[in-house]
Amino acid sequence: MTKIEFYRSACVREVNLVARYIAKKSDYPMKNGGRNHCGFLYTLEGTETYRFADRTLDTPPHSITFIPRGEVYSIDFCEERGAVIAFDFELADAPQIRPFCVRLSKDNPLRALFSDAETKWLLKKPETEADLKSIFYKILSSLIRNELYYASGENRMKIAEAITYLHTHYLERDFRVSMLSSIARMSPRYFEMLFFDEFKCTPKEYILSLKMQLARELLQSEKYSVGDVAEHLGYCDIYHFSKIFKSKTGYTPSEYKRLGVTTFR
Repeated sequence: MTKIEFYRSACVREVNLVARYIAKKSDYPMKNGGRNHCGFLYTLEGTETYRFADRTLDTPPHSITFIPRGEVYSIDFCEERGAVIAFDFELADAPQIRPFCVRLSKDNPLRALFSDAETKWLLKKPETEADLKSIFYKILSSLIRNELYYASGENRMKIAEAITYLHTHYLERDFRVSMLSSIARMSPRYFEMLFFDEFKCTPKEYILSLKMQLARELLQSEKYSVGDVAEHLGYCDIYHFSKIFKSKTGYTPSEYKRLGVTTFR
């Protein structure tokens, strides 16, 4: 079974846990004598090395690792600090696929999905299970798009320079979406068509998703107030920022900040 076949066929029966694990170098090596559930692990910090019977996987920041239920493995780490969000689940059928790791760009949409899942797990509302299952399928959908993105190189190469510029400069005050088509040396309409084919959204929607992802991360830090975050993202009006953030997350920035971040390991 290929990764994309797994993504398309996976049917979640139950979400068992969503937790953020923080570990220091002194906590390693770790051993797991048999994983209790299937799991997606999103690496936030550090590069862990997972050793299975038939393979070794390095998991750098902004990567997602799948480990089937029952797997026996050890984890090594040579950096000072590591952080991972684990999304554990049971599937309707046992997947016929070995553990794998997918390396992603820094600004990938999966980080926001894992953060959202973590928040919903902490809230423990009546709708939590349904919300988490919905996020599970969004993770699969994003992984499918990632596979197809790297499999269809021609259009990607045409707009690659513009996408790199977007990721580097989207927070700058003089950034304009109209710059992107000029950088790609094509008409705005053709650029937006290729962009939509690759990302399934418009450039403006994509930039907004990047900003909301960054907002989540900054709000989880004790260093920044809601006003600081709004200013960093380029919003002159804190109320306008709060309205947009709530429309995308279901929570005001202040509510999201009060939820806090849990640590495990």
